[in-house]
Amino acid sequence: MGDGAVTKPNQPESRSKASSKEAVQDVSSQNGNPPPNLPNNPAVRDTPFWNLWKHNKKFKQFRRDFIYFFAYLPVTTAISLLPLAVARSLGGFFGLVGYYFSKKQRKCALKNLKSAFPEKSASERKRIAKASFKNASIVFTESLVISRWSRDQIESRFQLEESLKPMDVICENGAVGITAHYGNWELLGGFFAMYRPGKLAAGAAKHSNPKIQASLERKRHDWNMEVIYSDDSPKAFLKALKNKKLLGLLPDQNLRSPNGTFVDFFNRPTYTTTLPAHLARTSKKPLFVCLLRREGKGFKWLVFPPIEIDWKGDKQQDLHFATEAYSKVLEDEFRKYPEQWVWFHDRWRTQPGDEQKYSHVRWTRKSSS
Repeated sequence: MGDGAVTKPNQPESRSKASSKEAVQDVSSQNGNPPPNLPNNPAVRDTPFWNLWKHNKKFKQFRRDFIYFFAYLPVTTAISLLPLAVARSLGGFFGLVGYYFSKKQRKCALKNLKSAFPEKSASERKRIAKASFKNASIVFTESLVISRWSRDQIESRFQLEESLKPMDVICENGAVGITAHYGNWELLGGFFAMYRPGKLAAGAAKHSNPKIQASLERKRHDWNMEVIYSDDSPKAFLKALKNKKLLGLLPDQNLRSPNGTFVDFFNRPTYTTTLPAHLARTSKKPLFVCLLRREGKGFKWLVFPPIEIDWKGDKQQDLHFATEAYSKVLEDEFRKYPEQWVWFHDRWRTQPGDEQKYSHVRWTRKSSS
């Protein structure tokens, strides 16, 4: 047999292949989707190359090193040396390429925009989707350039010092800061860490490539930014607040955890983490929204008033109220400048009832109400 399969005597080959296909279809139909991380074509999964690509540890390490040394490192180094205007133009070009070639993300963006803005024309929603792809790509390219600048260069170019004064008042004794993948979220944390050294602790997930992760950590260290990763102990968040730091979180993505609540977001039930509200309630620290909106060739620092809640009512009701309150602040801003949010992310993937199937209980802690 060409594929090396072993069959019983007198068993037709066609029947064997049909059984294999039926088995694959049966697995795929369990959740209505193809098996995760597997190609749709069974013939591809059975090849030695696929097994080498997905399961051989040494080959995985080779892939990661190759990506880092021959793709990530030269590309990021080259972009970081460009003038800012050129880097932004290049980012915009990459974003358009992503829009046209990332079919799944493009369809997701247009679907989300149609639901959020039914009153807008199809052409207008398509324009917003393209701009969203471009903005996300520009975030990457311009951050590489600006991360090499000194504080004096940044202040001379963007005049941000005055805009930080409202945050100084809110964060005097520590606070929980809500931000989003909006404007330039990467520079938001970098700027604050540079202007207020040692004051920021940002929540983040680790990159799957160890070398890229090490590169990101070096940059964050240069910016005097403490990072609390998703696999760290939850106590690290409370410790940062106890040390009077600003704890920066980005809760605007789809949640796959039992520790969330459904809030109204763009007139749709949206499963959202209650972690920021829980941390603010436990630590008695302010909970507020902060964003870095792109305006022309510069940025505008947006600091919204803290969420007003006394935390003396029912615990679950308090968490829901605070989560819905900061979600409303984000929605109002996204409606004003929809081009600057990541519409190509499947924000509404988790539907009512889906949260019960999640077994991740990392953030579940016994606490009195």
